[in-house]
Amino acid sequence: MPNIASVLKSEVARLTRKEVRAQVDPLRQQVAAQRKSIAALKLDIAKLQKALNAAGRSKTPALPAGASGDGSAGQVRFSAKGLLKLRKRLGLSRAAFAPLLGVSAPAIATWESGASRPRQASIEKLALVRKLGKRQVDQLLAQHAPKAKAAGKVTKRASRKLPPVNEADRKTSARRSAKKAAATSGRKGSLKNQSAKSARAAAAGQ
Repeated sequence: MPNIASVLKSEVARLTRKEVRAQVDPLRQQVAAQRKSIAALKLDIAKLQKALNAAGRSKTPALPAGASGDGSAGQVRFSAKGLLKLRKRLGLSRAAFAPLLGVSAPAIATWESGASRPRQASIEKLALVRKLGKRQVDQLLAQHAPKAKAAGKVTKRASRKLPPVNEADRKTSARRSAKKAAATSGRKGSLKNQSAKSARAAAAGQ
């Protein structure tokens, strides 16, 4: 006869394996399903990332070849040498080039020397200017020039409307100021005399 203890032991092991299998198999199925869903989510994220990169590249203005040596896709960078080359290519002075970016001529000088760096808005304007030709830049400057001339004319007209000051008016104003000064000094002297008299009277009464 087989040993009863060994039979019981084998039966208990079989039942235990059966129970464990009944508990573990659903968990394995759930893990497999989660792995599939995670893989699908990763694919969706990769597709969205590609779409975002493509949209960003299309919105960012592409710089023309040779305009700047340090530009990369999707970014607009600044180079002092590139700014100097661009200005020389357009044949403009710093004072004439500054209105294209909405800044002053000293700012252009500091940017070209590398002493300072323009803001992001100015860098974006500079990227747009790189794409323009000399004729287009001349047209923009011509559109900007009438405004400056109109402002100068308004200033000249305002200065012409002011009445001229002649020599007689100057002498009259000088006389009036001298009279006012004399009257002020006379008042101060009379006040000093009155204070002295009052002091003397007070001393005599004592």
